[in-house]
Amino acid sequence: SDKKAIDSDKKAIDKNHKDAEAQSGANRKVVDQPAAPLKSTQTSLLSILHPIHLCNLIGGWLYGLSHAVALPLLWRDSSTCLKASLDQMSSVRLTRSATAVPLARVKEIGSYFGATINDVLVALVTGAVRYYMEAHHDPLLDSSTHIRLRSLMPIGQATPPTAQPRNRFVMLPLSMPVNHSDPISRLQESKLRCDELKHSPEAFFLFALQGTLMRLSPALFTRTAIDLISEVTLLFTNVVGPRHQVSMVGEPLRDINFFVSQPLGACLSVLSYNGHVNLSVCTDANVVPDPGVLLKGFELEFQALDRLVSKMKHPIVPAPRLFPSARNSVLVLSLLVGALAFVLSYSQLV
Repeated sequence: SDKKAIDSDKKAIDKNHKDAEAQSGANRKVVDQPAAPLKSTQTSLLSILHPIHLCNLIGGWLYGLSHAVALPLLWRDSSTCLKASLDQMSSVRLTRSATAVPLARVKEIGSYFGATINDVLVALVTGAVRYYMEAHHDPLLDSSTHIRLRSLMPIGQATPPTAQPRNRFVMLPLSMPVNHSDPISRLQESKLRCDELKHSPEAFFLFALQGTLMRLSPALFTRTAIDLISEVTLLFTNVVGPRHQVSMVGEPLRDINFFVSQPLGACLSVLSYNGHVNLSVCTDANVVPDPGVLLKGFELEFQALDRLVSKMKHPIVPAPRLFPSARNSVLVLSLLVGALAFVLSYSQLV
C-alpha cells in the first residue's frame, strides 16, 4: 500500500511538472520552427561601463573578500528533507547512475539563454532537487519562506604550465534557486548565480586563506572545513571527460561514472563523456534513502527544458542584472557613506 501511495504521489508530481511547463510556454510566443541560438560577442567597452556591470564588479569584490573570511560563520541552510546534522547521518552510502543526456543538446539549450553548459547542468540539478522535495512533500515548498539551499562546488585554480600536477581547488557554496517553479526561470536564475561566482574574487581569497590555515594550523583548517560542510545541504561537481570513446585493456568503455562521498545528504557528480552527460548520485541512507528520485528529477528537468526551448520563437537575451552580492554590498556601502555624511554634518553643526 505504501508503494502504491508513493507511485500515486509521483504521478501527481509529474502532472504538476507538465502543468508548469504548459504555463511557462503560455507566457511565451511559440512557433513550429526552433529559434536560432544566441551568438557569442566580444565584450565592448560600453558594456563594461554599464552602471549595473560596474556595481557588480565593485560589489562583487567587496562581497567576495568579506564572504571568504566569514564563510564558516554564515547561516545554515534551511531544514529541508535533504538537510541533516552530522549526528543524524549513517555510515551507509547509496549510489545510483542516471541515463546519459546528449551533451550537444545541453549546449544548445544554454545557447538560447547565453548560458554555459555548467549553467544548464546546475539548473538541471536544481530541478532534480526540487522534484525530490515535491516527492517528499517538503513543507517549505508550500510556504512563502525563502529556501536557503546551497551546494558546495569545487572551483579549480589555474596551475602554472611549469608546475607539477597537483590539486588546486576550493569549495564554494552555490545557492540553488529551488523556490522557482518554472524550469526557464530556474535556468535563468542558475546562470545569474553562476556568473556571480565566476566574477567574484572569493575563490582567489579563499584559496589563499586555506593555504595559510593549512600551513599555520592544520587542525583549525580541518575544523573550519567540517563547519562549512555542516552548514550546506549538497555537493555538486562537474568534470569534463574524454570527448571520444576510449578503451581499457582493448575493450571500449560505454560509460564512465564517478561518485563523491562527503558527510552530506547527497553528493551529485556530473561527467561528460563521448558526447553525453552522466549524472551519478551518492546519498546517505538515513537522509536520502531513495536516490533514484533525484535521477528521475534530473531527467524530467532536461525533458522539460528541451520541449520548452524547441517551441521558443526567439532566444531570450539576458538583460543586465545586479548580482545579489553586489546589491547587498552597494546597499551596505551606501549606508556607510550616508552615516559618515551624517556624522560630518553633525560635527560641523556642533
